[in-house]
Amino acid sequence: MNRLELSAGVVLLLASIAINAFGAADRNTALWNVRPQDIDLHPERNWDWRQPQFLAGFLRPPVPDVIPPLQTRSMQQNPILIDSFGTGGSPPEAQFRWSDGYEAALVFAMQNHKTRH
Repeated sequence: MNRLELSAGVVLLLASIAINAFGAADRNTALWNVRPQDIDLHPERNWDWRQPQFLAGFLRPPVPDVIPPLQTRSMQQNPILIDSFGTGGSPPEAQFRWSDGYEAALVFAMQNHKTRH
């Protein structure tokens, strides 16, 4: 075995240890399975290199492809009815919505938005 092969093997071994250590220690790698979309319902996420699971602790989740319009009336009546947009929020419960992480984001679209000049 020559020096180049040994060096390449050591580099790959250290990269493997680092990736698996981050995956075992960082909770974001587990949350990647369900956020922003459940991996069981969207297996194509496995092949999306813009958001690989081993970098989940370092990259912010992408903005959802479909952004539902903001419905102010339902929000005023019951803020818990808001779908989980963005990142950092738990699924709705009977009376609460918990933050699930160190930061949260809400993303929504406005209908009939007119630009002022």
